[in-house]
Amino acid sequence: MGYSRMTTQGRAKVNRNNHPFAGKVPGTRFALAHNGVLYNDTALRRSRVLPDTKIETDSYVAVQLIEQQGALTPASLRAMAEMVEGSFVYTVLDEKDSFYFVRGDNPLCLVQFPRVGLYVYASTREILYAALKRTWLRWETPIEIPVAGGEILTITPEGARMSEHFTCDGDYFTRWYLRRRGSRLCEPLVSRTELPYLRELKNIASYLGYSGDEIDAMLAEGWSTDEIEEAIYGC
Repeated sequence: MGYSRMTTQGRAKVNRNNHPFAGKVPGTRFALAHNGVLYNDTALRRSRVLPDTKIETDSYVAVQLIEQQGALTPASLRAMAEMVEGSFVYTVLDEKDSFYFVRGDNPLCLVQFPRVGLYVYASTREILYAALKRTWLRWETPIEIPVAGGEILTITPEGARMSEHFTCDGDYFTRWYLRRRGSRLCEPLVSRTELPYLRELKNIASYLGYSGDEIDAMLAEGWSTDEIEEAIYGC
């Protein structure tokens, strides 16, 4: 499994922070990659009493949650997906060549090239097909495999596909953010209609070295999302 990473948490120059991450459960080892941002990884490490790690990346908590359950199965993936909060698509490959896709509310485009027995995927169709045009696969005929939000797709080593589902409300960020407001940990002045934009703002802010808590604090002090964007860009 290969991965091209845009850093949101964990220094990319320290290789242990980079995807894919290695995990191990009785009977198999596995690799996991994550597209998205998690918001409750620190809380999960405390509440689930997960082992200390030098890995700084939020995504690694998914590996630890799977390992804690002692198995890599659709059931353990479902439990993990329902504990984490944020945006995600997880891909997991074990050493026996079972392949799993766990899709939350992040985009995913997955295609199969039946003649050569190859699966290729990326976040969006546009990115994927633009890349494929630069390879020999442009001469092959792909079949697109849909994966819905809240779906766990298993592809066996023989190529059989099985689908299961987990609880997914379509917007993990909104669920996390509204619960934080309800707990009065912060009282940001933002409407529900602004939440999708705020999610994107937090993602951008993380690239520039600002944490989600810092953005919440600015909102609680009365900053507008436009003012925050100007501040983090240094305008």
